[in-house]
Amino acid sequence: MDAGDLTRQDRECQGKVMDAEALAREDRECQGHWEAEYSYLEGADTDHLYDKCTKNPDHKNFIPVYKFGKEHLPEEYRDDDIVEYIRAVADLTVRVSVTYVSDKRPEIFPGTRKHYPGYKSRGKRRVTFGTGWVERVDMPLERNRESCLCQECLTTLFRPTLYARIFIQTASHVVYNQDEGDHTTCHLYFDNGSLPKKCPGVVSLPRVTVRSKQINRDICEMVYYTHDLDLIDKLKQQLDHKKALGDKISSKLPQLCKIKRRLDAKDKQPLVFIVSHPHGCSKQISFGHCTNIDMFSNDNFQYLYDTATCPGSSGGPVCMLQKHNLQFMYSRKDCVYLMEIHCGNFEVDKALNFCSVITGYPSLQMVTLDTLMLDDGTWDEKFTCLAEDVLHEHYRTCQKNPGHPNFFPAEGFSSSTLPPLYRTEEVMKFIKILSDITVRVTVKYVSKNRPETVPGTAISYPWSSDKGSNLMRVGSGSVTEVDIFKNDRLYPTCDCKDCKGSSTPRTEFANIYIDTAAHLVYDEQEAEHTTCDLFFESGEIPAFGRRAVTLSGTKEGSRDTKRDWCRLIHVTHDLNLAETIDAMMNVYDKCLRAMEEFDYFNPMESGKQNGRKDARGEIPLHLVVSHPHGAAKQISIGYYGNDGNARTGQGQLKYTSTTCPGSSGAPALQLGWETFYPYVEEM
Repeated sequence: MDAGDLTRQDRECQGKVMDAEALAREDRECQGHWEAEYSYLEGADTDHLYDKCTKNPDHKNFIPVYKFGKEHLPEEYRDDDIVEYIRAVADLTVRVSVTYVSDKRPEIFPGTRKHYPGYKSRGKRRVTFGTGWVERVDMPLERNRESCLCQECLTTLFRPTLYARIFIQTASHVVYNQDEGDHTTCHLYFDNGSLPKKCPGVVSLPRVTVRSKQINRDICEMVYYTHDLDLIDKLKQQLDHKKALGDKISSKLPQLCKIKRRLDAKDKQPLVFIVSHPHGCSKQISFGHCTNIDMFSNDNFQYLYDTATCPGSSGGPVCMLQKHNLQFMYSRKDCVYLMEIHCGNFEVDKALNFCSVITGYPSLQMVTLDTLMLDDGTWDEKFTCLAEDVLHEHYRTCQKNPGHPNFFPAEGFSSSTLPPLYRTEEVMKFIKILSDITVRVTVKYVSKNRPETVPGTAISYPWSSDKGSNLMRVGSGSVTEVDIFKNDRLYPTCDCKDCKGSSTPRTEFANIYIDTAAHLVYDEQEAEHTTCDLFFESGEIPAFGRRAVTLSGTKEGSRDTKRDWCRLIHVTHDLNLAETIDAMMNVYDKCLRAMEEFDYFNPMESGKQNGRKDARGEIPLHLVVSHPHGAAKQISIGYYGNDGNARTGQGQLKYTSTTCPGSSGAPALQLGWETFYPYVEEM
């Protein structure tokens, strides 16, 4: 072979490398805000990806894990136990590499207009690099043990039953499904060197089982089956060590204080560190701060932080080293740290990165005493305590919202009433079904058991001076559940008043559950004098409504006075009505799940074009379905701020002209998000 041939082969090889790099670069640019790394040079080292990085060209904010020490921490965190805790998290962090792109990847991220990463490469051989961490290990008990699912055991007839499992978390856009799991390798202890095989002590975990995934949360849980019990012992010791250190450093961490709408110059932001494998390279640690939290509901929020990340950081553990007692953070008190999955780079502000936390479906709120106490005026000005025949006049002469400009009849409500950003099919369906399950609640007795004051305050409890009277008041509520019993073994007969005194009690009946405010219906005494009007959408009184159905004879199921919540139970023999409501609740559940994936969880294109967040993030929309002044059902729309409750110190919705007397107990919905700024106290 002459020199000319060698030169030509070199050129051809160089051209293939350049083509592969161009393809990988295109994939990175097309993946949107996600931060996986890509390569078409399987088996090659990733130093060239690291060297050609455009997001962090010098990687000055990344610390190789083997070089990390106390000097890299802010001065107030320079503690040996905190250093060891960070190292413990790093020990459990893994590099994730996937050599195949599933042909089942969706084109669009659910509920958005964003392209899902990897769609254009479906069915191709390509290396995707990300990060993950060992969440836990276990050895199934013998009585629960099934056959091992490791690759070795799957190819033999005689499978050993003694095995263990390693559970690993990563991002679902890194490992999408089992097709990709079959081509996934996780590398433990890849702490230095250009390739795992060049790093002493690296352990490879090939061919993982995808146990579960949540695309909307961008999380994938993988399981690796192994007979290496020494490795399991080592990982278990490391997990126990991390937990023990977390408990130990609790007293050494600053308290994450209440969140603010705006930070003062003196406020210190919480420290956030991330361990990842940027560009598929060896393990690195980066530090920054949590800058703000976008909260979509009590169970759904997004953390933004300026901690450095790169392609390949997707799926890495995001850790906030602060104690906190914020209610929405899993409702866990005095948690030492937050550990979530890094998702990507924030599209609106490229200096920030984010992780999303979705622990449940968006939940309804309620018009409660805390809500009403934020408004000026006396209790008498906030409640409707009038006879049925004068309620209509009370609505007409309302002083709080003269003319009710923000209230719209539920019957005939259209999307044109909503701001343009919210005129979507998902939102309209949800508002319609929310309206359908809203009820008018009328109470005609004041219990002698009512407290004198609102719990924890010196403020008089509503109607505490009217105990034992037949004072009538009107509010709102919503159906939450229906149980239908037909010759049921556990509940064979109906326990309503009529059936209890009958020798032939009904065997087919239903329970309809209705939630309202405890200050409206305080206890069983008041529940016995309560009626609920379903489908009261037209006419001056329920009797004139086209579809109105009145439920009487309710009883109290449960109550939480501090939360100002009460659940009523109505027992009925009308199974047609019960089945109708049950079908409505099924629709409600589906609409609620659709709302979870609706685009208000992400900035809209219009917001990005204006170089800012979506207007929904700046001015969240608030919606209440109620019976103001006892009138036919209305939908009120407004915006709100979060000025906080001066009485309790808690963040609290402040409604803008969306409630009236008669709104107590009404379901309330937030569309859009609130932005909060966390800060920590001095150590």
